[in-house]
Amino acid sequence: MIEGIEKELIDYQAIDAEPWEIYKKEMIKKYQELSGKTLSEASPETIIFNTISYMLALRDEKHNDDIKQNYLRFARELRLDLKGELYGSRGERLGEQAARATVRFYISDIQVTNIAIPKGTRLQYNNLYFSTIEELEIQKGKLYVEGIVECNTAGIEANGIPIGQLKTLVDVFPHFDKAENITATNGGSIIESDESYKERLREVPESFSTAGPGGAYTFWAKTAHQNIIDVAVSTPAATKVDIYLWTSDGKATKEIIDQVKEIVNDRKVRPLTDNVEIKDPTIKEYNLKFDWYLNKEDESLIETIKMNVLNEIEDFISWQKAKMGRDLNPDELIKKVKLAGVKRIVNLSINYEKLEFNEIVVISFKAEDINYIGAEDE
Repeated sequence: MIEGIEKELIDYQAIDAEPWEIYKKEMIKKYQELSGKTLSEASPETIIFNTISYMLALRDEKHNDDIKQNYLRFARELRLDLKGELYGSRGERLGEQAARATVRFYISDIQVTNIAIPKGTRLQYNNLYFSTIEELEIQKGKLYVEGIVECNTAGIEANGIPIGQLKTLVDVFPHFDKAENITATNGGSIIESDESYKERLREVPESFSTAGPGGAYTFWAKTAHQNIIDVAVSTPAATKVDIYLWTSDGKATKEIIDQVKEIVNDRKVRPLTDNVEIKDPTIKEYNLKFDWYLNKEDESLIETIKMNVLNEIEDFISWQKAKMGRDLNPDELIKKVKLAGVKRIVNLSINYEKLEFNEIVVISFKAEDINYIGAEDE
């Protein structure tokens, strides 16, 4: 979007609200005109006008906010959900999601018939219970089968159970030997944030096409899980569609990939001739180092500026890895640290680099590699 227009939209006010001081000034002026009485700041009438002016200004602010929330850009919370309601079920906010993991179930001996593990078979880890999401079968001649289990409690609490620790089977099946998770539990999440929800709502119109456009695949992939923050779609050959996923935790886990596959391969989403494959982006890793100088007049603020510099570096790293295909752009870092109080930086370890659509930059740094050299005159 054009920079000037973007700024106007950010600063947009639906009504021309007056500051409370203007209301107060006009009230006092009109009162003095009608009464012939001169008011001071200590006059009881002035104090009353102060209160009324403040309340009018608050009313204007609320009125302005209420009107602005009619637009997607400014809507939030329930008003945002009402915007999504226009699109039916595909416009709904994503609720809490339960953590998942891949578990391997073993039997003690090879059997001559298949061994069924019912859907809903439970495992326990402390006070958390996980259940298989579908019926599984250990084929005759085999000793194990792998399947997805999902926590019975939605939210983030069940994330991060290490490999091999989810192993207490509650509902024992015939010939059971042992069970263990072969992936760490992941994907448990809180309700979708306003910003993520807005971004998906902007993409909803693309989803109505059944011709397999990239925008439609992007929308449907994001509906699988709110941890998916970016999707890139390419068609390297006729009928072949590659979908690249990037999540708030980095590469998508097997469990999230399976959720995406289930959604994008639905016959109402995927054209019959499309062959869809889910892929990881190419990660380009960099270590960040640089030296920096301070204006001499700011020397007394050195400790605060050092802390601000580290915070701005973290913000830059988060910005850089939030989107696939975002060029490695040190100018953004320089802008941020200058706003934090840095005069100039030297010996910067990263340079501008053009990225492909399916590449992403992941930057790491150590505080000791961000060197304060000294103060200089302006």
